[in-house]
Amino acid sequence: MLGCRPDVGSDAMTAGRPRDFDETHALDAAMRAFWDRGYHATSIGELVDATGVHRNSLYATFGDKKTLFLRALDAYIDGALQRFEEKLAPPRPALEALKEALVHYARIVATPAGPRGCFVTNTTIELLPQDKDVAGRIRNGFKGMVTLLETTIRRGQQNGDIAADLDPRDTALYLYTYGQGLRVVGRVWSMADLGPTVDLALRGVVSNDKP
Repeated sequence: MLGCRPDVGSDAMTAGRPRDFDETHALDAAMRAFWDRGYHATSIGELVDATGVHRNSLYATFGDKKTLFLRALDAYIDGALQRFEEKLAPPRPALEALKEALVHYARIVATPAGPRGCFVTNTTIELLPQDKDVAGRIRNGFKGMVTLLETTIRRGQQNGDIAADLDPRDTALYLYTYGQGLRVVGRVWSMADLGPTVDLALRGVVSNDKP
């Protein structure tokens, strides 16, 4: 079991010996295994199969199962924040950027390859609030997403696209909460079902002065 690290055999990576596998690729493969099955249901044997890395080399590189999971979760959150920032970034108008970001996530989960849902959302349901290590990471990821939305909303208020009387932080949290809901119901409903709800979600933030 992965609760403790076993003795490293002769075929494991030792100090100073170059790795014979791509660590980034292995981490991505482990992330997808955890994403598909959840933390508790993913065995070390399944991680070995998914990554193609020998058991001892996994231990030597990543530590135990929990450490590997946290590394995978960190990588997922970092990537999600980067992609979200790119979707919201200027010069795209703020309202258009918000819609594109929400439609993007609806489209991801509502495709045949998407029923696994969101890794962070799935992890939140499985491990929170008991796991404090995971909770801190997810909380910081949520805060990062909400901050990006808030920045975009403020930009939209400055150019008149978004209602000036809305509290930017509250509005950002509202849109993020809606987006998280998309990631759950998208495991059941299609893009044809979810697409129109994006317009409804944004209707409440549009400035009355906008034609």
